[in-house]
Amino acid sequence: MDAVEESCALCLSPASDAEFDAVLGCLEDIIMDDEFQILQRNFMDKYYQEFEDTEESKLTYTPIFNEYISLVEKCIEEQLLDK
Repeated sequence: MDAVEESCALCLSPASDAEFDAVLGCLEDIIMDDEFQILQRNFMDKYYQEFEDTEESKLTYTPIFNEYISLVEKCIEEQLLDK
């Protein structure tokens, strides 16, 4: 174990591990939920034709990405607040 790993290991207590695991468990439940899957599927159905299989990243992708991030963040935040 090197010095960085050792100092990181000292920072993590069993309580913080349990809290981290609980948060990850909640996030996993949210993204595996049918409601979230439908949200993603509907978004994909709305925009999939905008994308091309090329190396170039179009400027039109940016607003689509921003909309997706906003949609996902809102959904996750609402679900976490309900728990």
